[in-house]
Amino acid sequence: MSDAADLGTTASSSRALCGRFIDWLTLRYSSPQLAADQLRDVSQYIALIYGIVAANMVFCFWGSWTTISPWVIGAILLPIAAIVTLRIRWWRALPDRVARDGNHDLRSLRITVVIMPVAALALSTMAILACRTWHAMMLETAVLFVMLCVIACMFCLRALPQAALLVASVVLLPHLFFAIRTGAPNELLTIGQLAVLLAIVQVMLTISFRQFRALSESRRALMAERCAALQRADEQQRLARRDSLTNLCNRTHFFDIFDRMMAADDTPFAVAVIDLDRFKQVNDLHGHAVGDQLLMMVGERLRAAGSRSDTDGGIVVGRLGGDEFGALIPAGIDPLAWGEVLCESFARPFSVQELEIAGRCTVGVAQSVEGMRCSRELYGRADHALYRGKAEGRGRCILFSPDDEMRLRSHQTLESVLLAADLEAELDLCFHPVVNTETLAVGGVEALARWTSPVLGVVGPDRFIPMAEDLGIIGQMTLVLLRKVLVQSRRLPTELCVSINLSAKDIVADRIIDAVIAEIKASGFDPRRLIMEITETAVIRNHEIAIPNIARLRALGMRVALDDFGTGFSSLTHLQRLPIDSVKLDRSFAANMEDEVGGKVVAAVAGLCRTLDLTSLIEGIETPAQLRRARQYGYRYVQGYLFAQPMTIEALLRWLDEDRRPPLHGRSLADGRAAGVR
Repeated sequence: MSDAADLGTTASSSRALCGRFIDWLTLRYSSPQLAADQLRDVSQYIALIYGIVAANMVFCFWGSWTTISPWVIGAILLPIAAIVTLRIRWWRALPDRVARDGNHDLRSLRITVVIMPVAALALSTMAILACRTWHAMMLETAVLFVMLCVIACMFCLRALPQAALLVASVVLLPHLFFAIRTGAPNELLTIGQLAVLLAIVQVMLTISFRQFRALSESRRALMAERCAALQRADEQQRLARRDSLTNLCNRTHFFDIFDRMMAADDTPFAVAVIDLDRFKQVNDLHGHAVGDQLLMMVGERLRAAGSRSDTDGGIVVGRLGGDEFGALIPAGIDPLAWGEVLCESFARPFSVQELEIAGRCTVGVAQSVEGMRCSRELYGRADHALYRGKAEGRGRCILFSPDDEMRLRSHQTLESVLLAADLEAELDLCFHPVVNTETLAVGGVEALARWTSPVLGVVGPDRFIPMAEDLGIIGQMTLVLLRKVLVQSRRLPTELCVSINLSAKDIVADRIIDAVIAEIKASGFDPRRLIMEITETAVIRNHEIAIPNIARLRALGMRVALDDFGTGFSSLTHLQRLPIDSVKLDRSFAANMEDEVGGKVVAAVAGLCRTLDLTSLIEGIETPAQLRRARQYGYRYVQGYLFAQPMTIEALLRWLDEDRRPPLHGRSLADGRAAGVR
């Protein structure tokens, strides 16, 4: 029972072993990738293999030249030469087909495994028949030569050990058959030795093939890794050129294309700068998630507008940052008409999370000029046209004009002069009185910045203050002016308060607030006499930082006034939430006080300030009637040219000395106004 089981196990193992050998022989274990490498390696040596075969045949038939008819030899060798030539041509064309189809490569290898031993058997048999006419010593030499040729062919087939094994076997078998038939002991011994040698060669080839397969797999893995790295690099390069939110060109890629277009002298084009109107309010009211979705939809509309181009290059549209976009418009498209169509398309509301959001845009356009090489200069023109459009009326397209050219050059000159200015020497102050509406006594003054440039002369604050904010030097300017205020205000009566304007960027800059507090402490000036004026817009932009900074100023003893109330995003929530002491109504409301509606608005603001226990002040009082109205509505303080114009500290001191009775008592308002002009 046990013997039968052992026999069954042995038979099963033998069948499994035979099955694995057949699978190996028929290349079932070869992958398409490995087959491609095998075929490529064999094709490199195929000419050498056929050369060895040809040399072998010539050598064998050369020794039989005297015993075999030349016609017979020619009849044998010429067809073989023709077949060899055709096969060499087929193999030479093979590299172009390798790896295009893995299954085709495997079929080619299997055909080679069949053809090689068949050809070897036929050629070996013919060689034996030809050599049998030789002398015995010559016959052994011929056998040795044939076997050396076989070994050489086996090494050429190192990437295909199946073919090498079959070639060695079929060449050895005819020689063994004839040696056994003749019974020559020397020949049998020679064949035996050659069989051992061929077996050793086959083992070496098998080991070599394992290394070949490992090398092929590692090369494939390396190529796959390289392809993956190239794909990642391509993807990174694509991402580096695209805006992740809108999938438009990003700023870097946009300006790369812009620079290339500028370098092409013979190709006119236009650049457009597109700015979304009220986008910041959308972010503030609905959150950044809604803002991001709005930007994505804006990107879709811009792509649709760019795709309408019928030119080869098309319109290049990119996101330059935030809610600012750019477009490069090639020749053949009217940039102004394109911009107007774009504004019309943006006039349609955007549907975002069940919200209907008005997403109007303003577009500034500038056309390239012959000889201009700098893309930033052309972009600056379009940007200037954009800001002019936003100032004159949003929601339309503005083309850069010659008048814009003059304004831009003036702006650039002002910018360069301001950057080079000696702020300590060139900045000065003027003071504008603040008057109590009941007593007409001066309750304080507002310190106003003035700049006298040795290059440009007197420059108004409405020009240099916004530019200083854009250039990032407003903080430096604020500290210079603060030091001058603290010095000059010591000459004023101690009962007068001094108002100082803080820029929108100052109030949200911790570094500037720290410096302001340090300057006041170092000067020894009573901080209770100081009023810091801030605009509503400055607080809204970044209230998380602005409100704590306001609290720090008030903690030092200073008061804080909300300046230009009514011109920004005025709301009751701001008045209730902001840590302020007083409200200054903008001068534009004073001009409409005589109107019924305008008067009601002014009166309502004064009533609101009384309710919230805030001091109220209205600017722009220029007539006695406006003063009476302001007093009637309940404003505690007023400020305007009715009393005086802004003046230097020396002129202010003279004006105060002349008006100590109290001011304006015993004189007409007109006289008081004239006194301020001196």
